[in-house]
Amino acid sequence: MRLTPLGHPDPDGKRLTGKHRSWRGLGLSILTTAALAFPATSEATHFRYGHYTWVPTGATSVEFRLQNAFRRDGYLCVNPSTLTTVICTAPDGHPGIGDVFPEFIGNTRLDFGDGSGTVGSPLGPLMYLVTSVDTANNWLFALALDPSSLPARDTTISHTYPSAGQYIAFTDSCCRISSVDNGNAHINNPDGGYRVQTTVTVGSGNTAPVSALPPIVICPYPATCSFTIPAADADGDPTRFRLSTASESSSFRPGGTCPTTFCQPGSSESGAPNPATVSPSGMYTWDTTGALLGPAGTTTLYSTQVTIEDVDSTGTAKSAVALDFLIQLVPCPAGGCIPPTFPAPPVGVPPVCNATFPVSVGGLLTFRVDASDANAGDSVSLNAVGLPPGAVLTPALPTAGNPVATSFGWRPSLADVGTLVITFSASSQDGIALCPVTVQVSANTPPSARCEPGPNPSGHLPSNGAPANENGFYRLLAVDAEDGTAPLYVSNSAGTVVFGPFSSETVVKITEAPAAVPSISPIGGTGSAVMAHIILDSDAVIYAVDSGGLVSPQFLCRVPPPPK
Repeated sequence: MRLTPLGHPDPDGKRLTGKHRSWRGLGLSILTTAALAFPATSEATHFRYGHYTWVPTGATSVEFRLQNAFRRDGYLCVNPSTLTTVICTAPDGHPGIGDVFPEFIGNTRLDFGDGSGTVGSPLGPLMYLVTSVDTANNWLFALALDPSSLPARDTTISHTYPSAGQYIAFTDSCCRISSVDNGNAHINNPDGGYRVQTTVTVGSGNTAPVSALPPIVICPYPATCSFTIPAADADGDPTRFRLSTASESSSFRPGGTCPTTFCQPGSSESGAPNPATVSPSGMYTWDTTGALLGPAGTTTLYSTQVTIEDVDSTGTAKSAVALDFLIQLVPCPAGGCIPPTFPAPPVGVPPVCNATFPVSVGGLLTFRVDASDANAGDSVSLNAVGLPPGAVLTPALPTAGNPVATSFGWRPSLADVGTLVITFSASSQDGIALCPVTVQVSANTPPSARCEPGPNPSGHLPSNGAPANENGFYRLLAVDAEDGTAPLYVSNSAGTVVFGPFSSETVVKITEAPAAVPSISPIGGTGSAVMAHIILDSDAVIYAVDSGGLVSPQFLCRVPPPPK
C-alpha cells in the first residue's frame, strides 16, 4: 500500500511528510458518510506490535486472528452497530478495554495473499476490539474484528482460499515510531514501515503457532538481556524461532543510516554494535553494551521482529507467524538491575507461569497471578496481553504494587475453541518479567442422563419376578465426555419444580401423586442406600448439566402406580 503525503501540519506543529499522514488521504470517504468526527490529521508513528495467526476451518477455509498494539492516544471509539463515534470508556477519554476503534492512522487492512483484495471494515480500515491497555506507556492491545460479522464483535476473520497451497497473508503500512517522538527515541528503524505476515498452508489441516508478548519488553543497559519468547501449537508440532528478514519486517524505510528496509538490533548501522539473536528454542538474547541511547529524558526503543515456525519431523517449516515488538533500554544502577519476579505458588497450588490449562466451552477457568520485586521501594506494574474477550481480572489490569496480584476468570464460548497464549508481565524501573500461560479450549458436548431401577433402603433390588420397580426406587445416572459425569436434577413433567443436584449413582424413591404438592425428604435413616424420597404430581423428568452449562436431553423416568 502506498500512502500520499498531504503536507498539512499535525497537532504537534510538525509537517505531515511521508512519515506523518492524515487519515483523509487514505481514501476513507465512507467515514464522512458514517458521520465520524475524526480529527483532521493524525501523526502516523503509531505502530507498537503485531502478531497474526490462523486455524483451518474447512478444506480451503481458515480463520485469522490479528493481534496489534498501537499508540493509544491516536484513536477515537466507535459503536460497531451504528458506525458512529462514541465516548471511549477510559477515564482519560482514550480507548479502554472493551472499546472498538477503526485503525485509520495506518489504514490497516489484511491482504490474504491470493489476489482477492484486502479486507478492512465498512469504515475502510480494520476495526479493533481493545483487550489490554497501558496508560503509562501509551499503548493499547487489540484484536481485529471480522467485518462480515459486524456488528457482532467477532475477533476471527474468515476467508476461503481458491485452492490448497501456500499463501502469505499480511498487513503492510506506515509507520513505526519516529526517531524522537512524544518522549520516545526510536533508534534502529525510525519512521519505517511495518509489515506483519504469516505463511498459510491451505488444505494441509495444519494450524499455525500462536504467541503473545508485551508490546514493549524492557532490557537492562549495559548488560546482556535474555528472555524466552512464548509459543504454543495446537497440533503439538515443535516450534522453531529465528529473526525475521528485512523484507519480512518492512517494505520501505524513509532514509537514514540503515541500508535495508529494516535493521534488527545490533545489525550493521542499527545504532548498536552487538547483534541480537534468537535461538531455535526461542531464547532472545542481546548484549546491549554500547547501544545508542536516546536524548536525555526520552525512552530508548529498538524495534525487532521474530518469526515463529512449526516444523515437521524432517525440520521443514509447515507455517510461519511473525512477532513484532519493541525493546526498551533501561540504564542500570551501579549495583545492577534487579527486575521483578513471579514467585512460585504455595505448596499444593499448581504453577501458573509456563503452565497449560485445558478448559471446555462454557467451563470456568480461574487462576491467580502474583508478582513482586526484591527492591522493596520499587512499584511493580502487572499487566497482560493476549487476553481473550470476556476475561475478567480482579483487580483489573494494569495494576501496581509490591507485591501485586490479580485473579483471572473466563468462560470460553464455541468461538474460542483452539489454543491461545496469555502473557502476564511484571515491570519496574529495573526491568520486566514474563509469565506466559497456554490455554487449550476444547469443544463441549452435552451430557446424557437416565434412570434405572435401584435398591430399596436395605439395598435389595427388585426381583426379576416382581412388577417393574413397583416401589419406585431409581438410580440416577449421568455421563459426560469431557467431565466424566455431571450433576443430575429431577423435575416434574410441567417443569414447575426442580430437585437436585444429585451425583451420578444416587438412588432416590419417586412417588407420583397427581394431587400432591411436590416435595423431597430423607428416607431410610443412617446407612440407607436411598438418599431421598421425592413426591411429584407427574412422571419424573431427569436431566444433567455439565461444568460448561450444557444440559442433557431430558429422560422421562416413568413412575408406576404404588403397589396394592
